[in-house]
Amino acid sequence: NSVAVAGDTLLVADDAIYYVSGSVNLTKTGTSSNPITVKAAPGASPIFDASSGTFVDDSDPIIQFNSTGNWWTFIGLTFQNIHTETHKGYGMYLGNGGTRGLLVSACSFINIYQAAIALGGGSHTVENSLFYNCCMRNENGNSGSAGNPAVIGTNVANASPPSNLIVRYNTIYNSWGEGVAMSHTNSAIV
Repeated sequence: NSVAVAGDTLLVADDAIYYVSGSVNLTKTGTSSNPITVKAAPGASPIFDASSGTFVDDSDPIIQFNSTGNWWTFIGLTFQNIHTETHKGYGMYLGNGGTRGLLVSACSFINIYQAAIALGGGSHTVENSLFYNCCMRNENGNSGSAGNPAVIGTNVANASPPSNLIVRYNTIYNSWGEGVAMSHTNSAIV
């Protein structure tokens, strides 16, 4: 994040497990024609694992975008294990306001406590990805009055509704929330 600029491609070149110590807040910005891309190198299957991280509460994500960090692409990565009593939160969280242009393609989200991806802002695409064992806070009806996250859902807290969302060709199974919920959005294709 500290060195990435519009048009950069960051290749994750091996099959290693990268232990995430806390939320990664992406603030750099690409452009619609030159996004910042993070992808697995050919033949690699990198995993970003949150099982040993320090997360403050159950709303912390592995990857976070707030009002900056536009036009990022993620291809062929796995995000997992943000689901234990001390390590729980979202897979990706696109925060309040203006985050734009996220593309998630051919990624996997496994063992996620909240939503795998919470979409705010607009012009996002989530496609050809796998979601397994997500929304674990709902497991066995344990969500109580706090609401029911969807595996892929919208984030509208304190912001204008998300717009121009595309969610297609994904596989969602063994999860504890709605599969896809595009509520309070101005435009979505599912």
